[in-house]
Amino acid sequence: MERLKETFIKTGIAQLGYSHLYQPGVYKGKDDDKKKEDDKETTPKYEATMILDKVEDADTIARLKSAQDEIVAMLKKAKKWSKEKAVYLPLVDCDEAEATLEDGTIGTKADKNPRLKGKCMLRAKTRNRAPVYYLGDDEVTRELPTPIINPDESDEQEVERSEEIAQQWRDKVFAGQNAILSVTLYDFPTKLPSGQGVGAELNSVYIVGGGTPLGTLRFEEMFTDEDIADIAAWVRKNVRGATLKAAAKHADKEDVAVDDETGEIEEKPHKRRVRKPEPEPEPEEDVDEDDIDAF
Repeated sequence: MERLKETFIKTGIAQLGYSHLYQPGVYKGKDDDKKKEDDKETTPKYEATMILDKVEDADTIARLKSAQDEIVAMLKKAKKWSKEKAVYLPLVDCDEAEATLEDGTIGTKADKNPRLKGKCMLRAKTRNRAPVYYLGDDEVTRELPTPIINPDESDEQEVERSEEIAQQWRDKVFAGQNAILSVTLYDFPTKLPSGQGVGAELNSVYIVGGGTPLGTLRFEEMFTDEDIADIAAWVRKNVRGATLKAAAKHADKEDVAVDDETGEIEEKPHKRRVRKPEPEPEPEEDVDEDDIDAF
């Protein structure tokens, strides 16, 4: 199908969401280009999701939104837009985009997941696996090896290689990792049964590194300055306090020293006793052999 507009965009460094880059994901519902029943599975596709902060990633959001709005405007101008059809957009505002909450009511994506408050979300897909690159410790760019999805169980080397590759992917690619996406935004008009709107084709992924897996709280999120102050007070009372009490019992002992700040007890080194020199034995008197014989 001929596209009215294609716009290439390279994002800034941002956080990956839950993605399907190692293996394609399969979703329920209608496919992009074929009529299917709602309970049928779609064509498997690889997908990258990126979480964009409205403040820190404002430039990337602005470029994506500008391209997205331009494509929608072109579809409307070409009369390839219908108010009756669903609209699909790759970039959504999590504070506005609808989502079904646990109780069945309709809220926003941010209502469903508080971590998405103040964020936008980009979703890009591709039928073929997109290459995933990373920067090595030697600052050389490398591509992650192609996964071996179903290794021959009778081939030990292939099984071992499959696990090595899988571990490389687990170490590098995860939700919460910092990455750059290369995507192409394009139009799909009303003639498609699934709806209309803008699509984002995933070209490649560059893993920057240094991310924290989603669901894992950073130290700063778990412990505030007030928490640290409470911990310090507890240590002074229960750890150093107990040590000082023990020190008090030894305070009157000459062979014990107590640190005034920490309360740590340290035994003083014992004075080395100097042994008195033993008196030299008196020299024996010479005995005449004739005297010995006399006995």
